[in-house]
Amino acid sequence: MLLFLTFSCYAQTKVCVIGEFHEENKLINPDTLFQILEKIKPDLILIELDSSFFTKDFNFDFDKDPDFLSENQTMASYRYQQKYKIALRPYDISGRNEFYKKEKYFFNERESLNHILSLHSANKLSKTSENYFNLFISTVELYNQVKYNSLKEVNSDLNQKFTELKYKTIYDLIISITQDTEELNKWIPFAQLQKDFWVKRNEVMAENIVKYSKEFENKTIVVFMGFEHKYYIVNLLKEQNINLAEYWEF
Repeated sequence: MLLFLTFSCYAQTKVCVIGEFHEENKLINPDTLFQILEKIKPDLILIELDSSFFTKDFNFDFDKDPDFLSENQTMASYRYQQKYKIALRPYDISGRNEFYKKEKYFFNERESLNHILSLHSANKLSKTSENYFNLFISTVELYNQVKYNSLKEVNSDLNQKFTELKYKTIYDLIISITQDTEELNKWIPFAQLQKDFWVKRNEVMAENIVKYSKEFENKTIVVFMGFEHKYYIVNLLKEQNINLAEYWEF
């Protein structure tokens, strides 16, 4: 009976995961997210930042980076927090930005793809790697051609499934190409690192959401994230029996 009561109490915590674009576009801006927050009336907002962007008492650390409020989710969250004095928390993996700098992540991502493309253009890839690369290009191009008519479409189950298909494909294809092509073997560690960090980062983000769900029991929590993370994190939260709701259900 005690276990049942504990679960029932925990189940009252409601988590609303909102996939969004970090930069303003025709579908979304800080006002869009602020209006959603006004409708949901959360007790806690989780933001896709790591703890280094916050002070010890969980206020934005403007000395750290005065420009981070330029993103949709941070601007909307800060505005809502100032108006209603609710809690804000970071939930991204610790040291995210330092990791990117240390690994020269975006430089290596660009250089590795350019190297593959140059071999492709020179017809120096094996037939197997050529097929892998064509599948990679087709997957990315098809994904990039998707046009959204609303934020609700961005957060739909269909779009989550499509995004999941993309990420279950592209990393493994690049790993296979670098393994199959001797000239590209130097990129094998980075190709594996890309996949491993994507998995680890999403898992840590989900773990932190679960942690805050327990800490803020019986509360309503909004979680902002880049929409491409949503499929992965929602799947993990469902495994933990987190009580999920979409923003349009409020």
